[in-house]
Amino acid sequence: SKLMEKSMENRYQSCNGLREDLKKCLQYIKSASPLVPFELGQKDSGTTFHIPDKLFGRKEENAVIRDEFITAGDQKTKALLICGAKGYGKTSIAEGLREAFLKKNDYFVVGTFFKETVFGPIINALQDYVRQLFTEDRDKISAWKQRLETSMQDEARVITDILPEIETLLSPQPPLPILSPAETVTRFTKVIKKFIKASSSEDRTLVIFLDDVQLAAPPTIGLVKSIIFD
Repeated sequence: SKLMEKSMENRYQSCNGLREDLKKCLQYIKSASPLVPFELGQKDSGTTFHIPDKLFGRKEENAVIRDEFITAGDQKTKALLICGAKGYGKTSIAEGLREAFLKKNDYFVVGTFFKETVFGPIINALQDYVRQLFTEDRDKISAWKQRLETSMQDEARVITDILPEIETLLSPQPPLPILSPAETVTRFTKVIKKFIKASSSEDRTLVIFLDDVQLAAPPTIGLVKSIIFD
């Protein structure tokens, strides 16, 4: 089990440590005596210095976030801002909670802002969601497809243009009417909100983690605000 520990620092740090434990097991086998359980890795020591992945000193913040998301299913939408100076560990706090959400069978998706194309991180997060969704059983995918078709109707092309893998479920969509730039952004915002609503269910929370939001372009900020407040 030590070879398959999720956290790297809990695995063997050297071949020597594994070899010593295997030699001990071999000694028991050769002596034909019962194998007595022993602590693994007693002679294991790495030659490279590694900073552990675990985040220390953030128990209070983690508890607040968990409490907020426990009640997230009671509301249509809930937003939580993690603020702090550069290097505070904001990203690590959020990423550290990924496993907790996945254990609850929730969806946890990520979009990171760099020098972004407009809406890029939102699209990346939704692509992450679709990849997770496609690992579900056929009944759940079918139910999601039905909600999506009911919600999208004749505007599904907006979604299939940015998430082409969905077209395998919805079939090819007709072209969209050509609109002005402002109207196109309005339509995109409306359809994305419908998509997120259709992707939510009473028994599973969709957690969208947006990192480095301070780098977001104004249209993307407008979309985020619309998702949260409308």
